[in-house]
Amino acid sequence: TLGRPALGLALDWQSDTRWFAGLETHRMFDDSNAPRPWATMFYLGAGESIGERGFLSGSLQRRNFPTSNVPWNFTEFELEYDHQLTAQDRLRISVDYASDYYSLETSAFTTEVNYSRNFGRRFFVHAQLGALHIADQSQLPSYEYGRLGGGVRFKPFVFDFSVNFTSES
Repeated sequence: TLGRPALGLALDWQSDTRWFAGLETHRMFDDSNAPRPWATMFYLGAGESIGERGFLSGSLQRRNFPTSNVPWNFTEFELEYDHQLTAQDRLRISVDYASDYYSLETSAFTTEVNYSRNFGRRFFVHAQLGALHIADQSQLPSYEYGRLGGGVRFKPFVFDFSVNFTSES
């Protein structure tokens, strides 16, 4: 967002079996001179329990940028392992692959680690560290990123506040 605030919305659906789907959208408040002021992501996936505390899932994600003046849209595959460490602590590890990252005719591979901790039923904190490697860096560099945040739950709503950082703009 080039240091400017944005508003996001996420809708998730989980079936009684292993299937899930969702939509995320983010829009900058001040979108002047921004290459991608509005982003949407649709996803569909399935998962399976691994032992008593683990869950392995795979998903296909489509990212679109409706108001962009450049064709940035792309599709990626994600594999994620989610592990409930304790009743309060959760660890997720994921890898993503896109064969035509941001429509730049180059592939990208991402690894990410997420940690979250619940404080009772309402409050939580979370942290994320990740790295993205781009095969052909002539148009975009590889980079590292992270997030630190927390929030509060009021069923059926969740309010999440976070600070994000990246090693590249």
